[in-house]
Amino acid sequence: MLSSEIFSKLLLSKGFDFYTGVPCSLLSGLIRIIDDDPQTPYFPAVREDAAVGLCTGAYLAGKLPVLLMQNSGLGYCLNAFTSLNLIYKIPVLVIMS
Repeated sequence: MLSSEIFSKLLLSKGFDFYTGVPCSLLSGLIRIIDDDPQTPYFPAVREDAAVGLCTGAYLAGKLPVLLMQNSGLGYCLNAFTSLNLIYKIPVLVIMS
């Protein structure tokens, strides 16, 4: 089993440096570790589509974004992914519980 601490270090080693998402109890360990590390800013979002927008802005500003969310939030962000990220080929790593 991969711990949240090891996983967060792997993400950092791959250059991911911007994190956002809707808080989720299943991802709370990873969110806590990321939020406590000054190298990995975490910005909580109120909805998944808003988090997609934050990731897009971060990518355009030179960051490598990660979106953390529950699987139930996928429907909320499909329009943002298809009308923004897909069209302009803006990558976002999605970690879904």
